[in-house]
Amino acid sequence: MPGDHFYTTDPSGELAPEAGYEFEGAACFVLGTQSYGSQPLFRWFNPSFHDHFYTINPRGEAISEYSFEGVQCYVFPEPGPNTVPLLRWLNTSNGHHFFTIDPNRELGPSAGYMFEGIACHVFPTQQPNTIPLFRWFQNGLMSNFTFDEAIPRAPRLRLLQLHAFVHF
Repeated sequence: MPGDHFYTTDPSGELAPEAGYEFEGAACFVLGTQSYGSQPLFRWFNPSFHDHFYTINPRGEAISEYSFEGVQCYVFPEPGPNTVPLLRWLNTSNGHHFFTIDPNRELGPSAGYMFEGIACHVFPTQQPNTIPLFRWFQNGLMSNFTFDEAIPRAPRLRLLQLHAFVHF
């Protein structure tokens, strides 16, 4: 089901390009390793809704339909120097979550998302010891791509990223 936002610190997008996700760039900057005051940002997945969910709550906020996928990165539960809130939105029509640091809500309300609150605090720009948290979006546009099996994974991913860049 198209509409899922996927966030990862992996610059290649893990399996996102092969699953038809388009690269949207760095959503924010986070810590790759735990430091004083930071907490893990846990990633969960719901196969029924095809939704990725991110939270600092290790129990996933009691979402029974979601499977735990691990620690994505490290963030701050409270505001700190140079941090901004990572805002969490839910689209009640399809069950998908969306996260942004944009105080104007980016696509939130106009795309049917309802504000759920602050997920955590992150950095809006690169800081010492931070890494990008990349955002990918699956809207179905890239799902028509097929590749010859002889083409290695790295060139396939690069072609998908270039196509997404040109498309958007």
